[in-house]
Amino acid sequence: MQRSTPPPLPQISPLHIHSAYDEHMSRRFPGHQPMSQDGLRHMFSVLGATDDTIHEYIASQNKFWDEMLGPGGKAKIYGLKPEPDDPTVRYYPIPNSLLAIPIWSGDMESLGHFSLDFVDTRTRAPLNAPAGYDIWHVYHPAVSVARGWQKLVTMNSVFNVSPSVAGQEIYAAPEGSLLQLLRPGEDPFYFEIPRRPATGRGGEVLEFAQPVVFCRCLSPFLLWSSRWWKREKDGEILTPG
Repeated sequence: MQRSTPPPLPQISPLHIHSAYDEHMSRRFPGHQPMSQDGLRHMFSVLGATDDTIHEYIASQNKFWDEMLGPGGKAKIYGLKPEPDDPTVRYYPIPNSLLAIPIWSGDMESLGHFSLDFVDTRTRAPLNAPAGYDIWHVYHPAVSVARGWQKLVTMNSVFNVSPSVAGQEIYAAPEGSLLQLLRPGEDPFYFEIPRRPATGRGGEVLEFAQPVVFCRCLSPFLLWSSRWWKREKDGEILTPG
């Protein structure tokens, strides 16, 4: 029985194809290799595009990847590098150096973690850890019973992926972690991973009461207010000022 030969793919005339996928991936993953123009034209031919419909296919694909990988996108890729102008990133400048440790969400809200790495403070360009720079958990029974004094390792090493270019290393640490940076010839640099606000079942931010100090001068049941207080002339009654 003779097999039928599939029809040849339509040939798309040469044109420059903008790939939103490659744009987002190159920005978030240093070292990403964009697809060649020939490869893009072949991909769209396989999808069924022709010279008459190629622009519609390109627009549809770019819209999809903008929605998935653009700012506020639907795709959750843990530990993604932040955008250069992301206002939510917080930095710990490292004393006696031109480096800082940025802390950002990295789409890790559901895991209760934050992402971090090293950056050049002059350019904010991400860097791999310099030689001799190690981050360790600081033991505290409230936040690190299991981790003790463990060394923080990169996500790259956890997934056995060697960084191919500078700036690809990424760390992740649980909220509230107490950390220290150890480096040759310098004192330990201690810093803390922030905590996200607690939310209720409906997503609302919960507000928790904070303890106050007892007023010992009159009664153990009289609490100090956060406002200033002034003493009356008889020296016995305290009233809000």
